[in-house]
Amino acid sequence: MEKIAVLYGENDEVFVDSAFINNCKGKIEGSELKHLGFGEFFLQTPEGNIQFARRDSQKWDGMSGRGHKIYDNNSGELVLELLYKMSNLIIKV
Repeated sequence: MEKIAVLYGENDEVFVDSAFINNCKGKIEGSELKHLGFGEFFLQTPEGNIQFARRDSQKWDGMSGRGHKIYDNNSGELVLELLYKMSNLIIKV
């Protein structure tokens, strides 16, 4: 299976690439990936939403597509759950 790049930025911000977003579908039970347009996405889960906010300025080696800041409306717990469930696919850079 292909590895997916994840960049840990400053101030506890986490950035992921397009491949991460495309592969997060179904990782959290009952979730659905939704496109907002203009490169913006969110993963709707039963516990709340995980946002993928486009950040064209974020670039790193091994990145696929665009960079996105990942965050949630649940004190970061949903992001941690998703990162854990995708841990076999992640390369930390």
